[in-house]
Amino acid sequence: MHVPRSSRKHRGVTLIEVMIAAAISLILTAAAIGFATQETRLMDVSQQRLEMAQVGRASLALLAEDIRKAGAGVGYDEEGRFQGVLANTFTYGGLTWNGSGTPIVAAESPPFSKGVHRINDYTRPKPGATRGKPYSVMTHDIGFMYADGAYATVVKENNYRGQVCDKGLGSMFSDGELVILRDFSGISALSGRISISLASSGVCNCISDCDDFLFTPTTDFNSGPGADSASYGLGEIQGGLKTVLWFVAEVDGEGQLRRVQFDGNTNNCVDRRSCGGLVADFAEALYTQIWRWNTTTNSWEQAGQGPNTETTDRMRIDVELILRSESESDGRKPMVQTKLQVDNCIPGTCGQPSTDGYIRNAYRTTVEIMNAGFMRLRSGR
Repeated sequence: MHVPRSSRKHRGVTLIEVMIAAAISLILTAAAIGFATQETRLMDVSQQRLEMAQVGRASLALLAEDIRKAGAGVGYDEEGRFQGVLANTFTYGGLTWNGSGTPIVAAESPPFSKGVHRINDYTRPKPGATRGKPYSVMTHDIGFMYADGAYATVVKENNYRGQVCDKGLGSMFSDGELVILRDFSGISALSGRISISLASSGVCNCISDCDDFLFTPTTDFNSGPGADSASYGLGEIQGGLKTVLWFVAEVDGEGQLRRVQFDGNTNNCVDRRSCGGLVADFAEALYTQIWRWNTTTNSWEQAGQGPNTETTDRMRIDVELILRSESESDGRKPMVQTKLQVDNCIPGTCGQPSTDGYIRNAYRTTVEIMNAGFMRLRSGR
């Protein structure tokens, strides 16, 4: 039978052609979804890396500012030991702190409430996920003492009562402010709270105006046995005394980089997990090394983890901060090998596969203490 030409021209597609077209469409759709998923994953990883970098750099900048100020207005004790850095194992604010990286045995449970220097099983699993292999992280605590407020010359002093020159600007100290009172030689010094009376009760020996003051000693700083009996006339008062501590604490299974400032308003910490303010989430370790300048060899030498025991004109601190991403990405990520802790990798053991899929970065800086050597010049040591 002859089929008209017009009928052949308007013939529909066959079932095979439909199936082929559908298969091609499915392949293209799957490829597009896979591409979009991969791009989303890469964007998420890039965003996490960017946020980590911003937080890490901002944290180190704030820490570096405290390091540079260490020892300002405080300097050395009567034996010539620099007092601007608190390290090794020390007690402050009602808690024991550890700068050496050796775990402190705590009576509380969990064991991170004091000296959170070994953090076990740091990973928090997603719902339904299996928790990663537990691992341990060592971290350092470090503190800095400095006075960065106003200063004034002590005209006269007797039994912690005296006068200061106010330079015609009115009182430069707030009532109850934590200050350093230093004698004329620069060797003896005490910490205490100052109370100021704007109207001088005696003869003013200043070029401008005088303020009467009452000084009440505190236990924050004492340069040595001679400080309690020293005469502070013609000495000076340096305001804004504070002690700043940096540490990593475990909070709900995650590490937090925290900073606490003891300046007379904050007196004690009950628990390091709530002590001070949060600087950075998802911090896993803070490492520090203290160096001093050897004037004989003209080179830097490690001064251990504690403050320098000799007078020196130059000191520096190396800092390493380890941060991790908020969430896991696909696959195991390379471990971070620390620079300040030899043969130490996070998480787990160097040379072994990572225990999870978190991204980790190390942020490092070297900061020279600007105030080391100040009291050496003043005291002639």
